[in-house]
Amino acid sequence: MTVESTVETVKKPLYLAMVGAFYLLYAAAFLGIMYVNPKYIANLSLGIQTFVCAFLLYKFHPLRNHKLEPFDGTIIFASALLLLTNMGLTQYVLTTVRSKGEQVKKYIPNPIPNNLP
Repeated sequence: MTVESTVETVKKPLYLAMVGAFYLLYAAAFLGIMYVNPKYIANLSLGIQTFVCAFLLYKFHPLRNHKLEPFDGTIIFASALLLLTNMGLTQYVLTTVRSKGEQVKKYIPNPIPNNLP
């Protein structure tokens, strides 16, 4: 089994699972289900962009002949939408988390004592 045939076999479920996981993480952060440190949000954003770019570069590089499969158009569109959404969501989340953090600091000036063993 070649690498190309392996990619063709797993691309749809893998890609959909990864995109779904990214959106679930963002939704959980927006809804306040989980708190995410802004440092991790920036890392998650970079990870999303790197994953999408690497996938597109591998799949559609110019050094081979391309035969677009039916799902390839969906991958291209979803990748562009994911990158665009990711950029906007990252900025929104970072702004929201920072403002919420400042509000919490007003009421709890030092929530974690420094003298823990």
